[in-house]
Amino acid sequence: MKYYTASVKVEKTMNNNRNLRYVNDVIIQYENEAKNEEIKELASENQIVKSKLERNKKPFGTLF
Repeated sequence: MKYYTASVKVEKTMNNNRNLRYVNDVIIQYENEAKNEEIKELASENQIVKSKLERNKKPFGTLF
């Protein structure tokens, strides 16, 4: 009985560790996807701002 109890405890510990790794991996994956999405949005916003800046420069450049 002593060995059975010890083996159950070891199995629970291993399962807990496995579950913790899985949850941590899911969290990391979510955070990476969120960061990648934010990077895409910022790149798009940056491109829009650059386009507006270029468009605003052209009329002033022709006056001088």
